[in-house]
Amino acid sequence: MRSASFNTLFEKPEIDASFTVQRGNLAGFDLPRALQQRSREGVQGGKTRFEELSGIMQSKDGRHQFRSVKVQAGILKATGQLDISPSAEVSGRVQSELRSSAGAVRGSFSISGNSQAILLKP
Repeated sequence: MRSASFNTLFEKPEIDASFTVQRGNLAGFDLPRALQQRSREGVQGGKTRFEELSGIMQSKDGRHQFRSVKVQAGILKATGQLDISPSAEVSGRVQSELRSSAGAVRGSFSISGNSQAILLKP
């Protein structure tokens, strides 16, 4: 974290960090369903279970940026980037793949909406 002084460190924090999270759920969107349904209108809601989530997070003035994000969940792999504005608007892109012995299904999706209603659209 960075700030002009220690006293203001938590008033307007600036964060630049890498992260790794083991076993969890990403609430608000379902990557496997988005890959399988391929709807022009997009897919909204659900959750994506993961074994490992990693990336780089930068936060300043209420804006959060996630870069080099990687999701690993069994046969699902995904990479992408995501921005969250101070008003909780979400935007970004994700490339994902479901790989099994029968083959692979790949897709690229735009991420839009807000933190309460995320839309994945091809």
